[in-house]
Amino acid sequence: MNAISEFKDLCTEIEIYKERVKDLEMEYYAIQRLHKYGKMPFIEYVRKTEEIWNTVAILTQVVKNKERSQQLIEQFIGNLEGLDYKIAHKRLIEGKTLKEISEELNYAYGWIRKKNMNLTKEQRGNSKVD
Repeated sequence: MNAISEFKDLCTEIEIYKERVKDLEMEYYAIQRLHKYGKMPFIEYVRKTEEIWNTVAILTQVVKNKERSQQLIEQFIGNLEGLDYKIAHKRLIEGKTLKEISEELNYAYGWIRKKNMNLTKEQRGNSKVD
């Protein structure tokens, strides 16, 4: 899997986990209503409430960790200058192909490809240090 699809997957995962937390919060609201109107025994209410909030706590931490990774990737891109920055931004953030980037920036495809390979090597080198 390449860096672009990994970055996009990371952004998608963050949104999915956030939606799941919202869903659990709505489920908790529904359970509260059921219990309030006598449709759910107290023991079951306590068990389900605990289960929901434990899951919310775990998912919230997962989201924080993934958002930290997202920020690190964006920071890496932000530290690049000139053509390197433009290529990385268009590849990772905008999701464009190297051909589209070369046409948009008026550079030869081979040159854009070479610069992109150097960026990929540099990114791998930075991640090994961490």
